[in-house]
Amino acid sequence: MHSLFLQNTKKKHKPLDNWLNQEAEKCKGLYLKDYLIKPIQRLCKYPLLFQNLLSLTPEDDPDYTSLQETLGQINDIVMDINEIRGKNANFSTLCNYEENIQDYDGTILSQQRQFIREGCLFVQEDKKNRIPHMKKSDAQERVLLVFNDRLLFCKKNFSLASKNYNLKFLFELETDVLIVSATYLEHAEHEISLLLENRKDEKRAWMIFFENGPEKNAWLKVLQETINTEKKKKLGKLDAITIPTELFHLDTRMIREKDLRTLLTLVLSPSGISIKNRKVRLKTYKNCFLGKDLVNWLCDNEITADRQSAIIIGQKFIDLKYIKHAAEENGTFKDDSNSPYRFDSISMERDNKARSRTRSQGPENRFIKSSSPLAKSGFLERSSAVRSSSVSPSEDTTASTPEQQVSVNI
Repeated sequence: MHSLFLQNTKKKHKPLDNWLNQEAEKCKGLYLKDYLIKPIQRLCKYPLLFQNLLSLTPEDDPDYTSLQETLGQINDIVMDINEIRGKNANFSTLCNYEENIQDYDGTILSQQRQFIREGCLFVQEDKKNRIPHMKKSDAQERVLLVFNDRLLFCKKNFSLASKNYNLKFLFELETDVLIVSATYLEHAEHEISLLLENRKDEKRAWMIFFENGPEKNAWLKVLQETINTEKKKKLGKLDAITIPTELFHLDTRMIREKDLRTLLTLVLSPSGISIKNRKVRLKTYKNCFLGKDLVNWLCDNEITADRQSAIIIGQKFIDLKYIKHAAEENGTFKDDSNSPYRFDSISMERDNKARSRTRSQGPENRFIKSSSPLAKSGFLERSSAVRSSSVSPSEDTTASTPEQQVSVNI
């Protein structure tokens, strides 16, 4: 989270970026992002230390059992850190694609979406009866983005001003309706190609060409595993989120922030409200929901007894800065189709006490709790600390237990 905040801040404030680069020269080439990992350093040296202690301790020693238990607990913490690190990296990747993909009407940021792989490949689309005649010379260079629930096909859109490129969205395919197979047809190039077919479209097919056999086999494995996993989800083999009984018919006069944070995990869950690009009064707002959608969802799930109570909950979300009006700086919550709202990821990661401490000490201190509704929902994964690289038992790092609140000072 902190690395993403720093990256976005540097983009908006060029003088800050220049100053940080100058200071890095005085610090042996280490940048601020390199120091963000300092609060969590050294943890993974402890497994090696206790392993050595255990190997040198006789089994009949009174401390032998304690050393075994300590070593097991430290290894569990390291595994938790690696898992959180992966989730946080996935969120950062989704944010990056959200900013850099043009002309995509949907939203990359989704509750359970996971980024899997990106590749620059040659793709040809044609009718199914033309499959034997497909060849690489007729294919076009495309950037393929593989997510757990869909494949996005884009093309590179170069910018002469920035000497860089963004991605221009072309089309997408949902993974749960795809069939992927190796192709060994008449043309020799089919030995290094894959065929994608949509079970809902009997006319079109897509052939992807690779440079060699190993590359093809690697992509074939990734696509097959992704498609099979998503099909299992659609068949309902994964656990569904249920609404706790204490949230039925909430009394808006006595509702606690704890209840609102629990409610957020449900709103952002796969069975919650739809978050996507919305066009309101001829203007498009990205990653939004409408006030009417939240009110309908609260009433349909019997969380509130009437629409007025749902409006009160929506306003409490605004007061706590969990959501904000996408079109107005200080907009109130309205039950209509002309009021788009966005979730504020930073505010939702902190309870009321942490927010007040953050305001008093400045934006350089972030307080993140493992009870975050975003962490529970899977929409925006929280991190218990900032990690700039994956953690392994041989690296420097530290961690906190899931129940602890972590403070990172920049």
